[in-house]
Amino acid sequence: MRLSSSRGMDALKAGEPLQSVRDETQWREPSGAEGDALESKVIASRWTLTQPSVVDAENETPDDRHVIGINLRHTQIEFSVEGRTLISGRLIPGMMHVVAPGRRCAARFQAPADVLHLQVSQQMLTECFENASGRAHASSIEIDDPEVGIDPGIERLAHALLSNDTTGCPFGRLYTETVSLAIVTRVLARHVNPATTKSTRKATSLAKWRLDRAIDYIEANLAEPIALADVANTTGLTRMHFAAQFRAATGYRPHEYLLRRRIEQAQNLLARPELTLVDAALSVGFQSQAHFSTVFKRLVGETPSRWRQMRLGEAQSPLSPSAMGMQPQA
Repeated sequence: MRLSSSRGMDALKAGEPLQSVRDETQWREPSGAEGDALESKVIASRWTLTQPSVVDAENETPDDRHVIGINLRHTQIEFSVEGRTLISGRLIPGMMHVVAPGRRCAARFQAPADVLHLQVSQQMLTECFENASGRAHASSIEIDDPEVGIDPGIERLAHALLSNDTTGCPFGRLYTETVSLAIVTRVLARHVNPATTKSTRKATSLAKWRLDRAIDYIEANLAEPIALADVANTTGLTRMHFAAQFRAATGYRPHEYLLRRRIEQAQNLLARPELTLVDAALSVGFQSQAHFSTVFKRLVGETPSRWRQMRLGEAQSPLSPSAMGMQPQA
């Protein structure tokens, strides 16, 4: 496996940064990736919206690549492929879809969004299949699954790719290919026997109307103590049945999902410099600084104060603990 393309080495010699995860100025269109299209097994890019305005976007997948989309935050979206609507409404972290080459896609974003896209070459798909199965594939691999699935494992790999983005490092593309290889392998595994996977999910997942009620209740009460029984009651199920079906539908235990939503909302609050960290923690239902900091670091990978410094561009002049109304963190 090559560590980088000749174009990448030329850029390094010229003092230009190598970007392993590219930004998207247009939805599903990686910036500056034209010269890599023939050389890279995978092109990783990130689409983010920070404003709550409605954004319409269209794109066609390349003729020689699949596109894997991995959702990283809660959003509201209408998404269609070749005119067929795949989802209309709430999208939660970990939801993902695969679009085959040459398909026309359209989306209407109705809330802030964060999506990782992987443009995967046929070469990478073939290598993943051969490594996993020990045999060659008889023809070109095409994944054409019209359903939006959910895989927390793929979401964790996506966050690993983003949090360890090695921009400017000659090994950046090798790292991107390595993590992307793990993602593609999981995607292929989901499609080895799709009929079995789908029938099992349909038999055990929470019905959509029940899922909507549960999530609406959680959203309305993030700042309050929430018991499992409280959420289960909104769906008309016992705690045991609700917990099992909620996990089947979302990939998360109810308590884990609640913590993720609280941390995500805390991130929105931490982006406002006039609020202290204590304000943010209490506003999303945490009862102590220690618990908030522990959960935040586990899910985000940084302490709240460090994350805020990076988010606000203040890494060179960090806020003092007293200025943020908190005790110093370990």
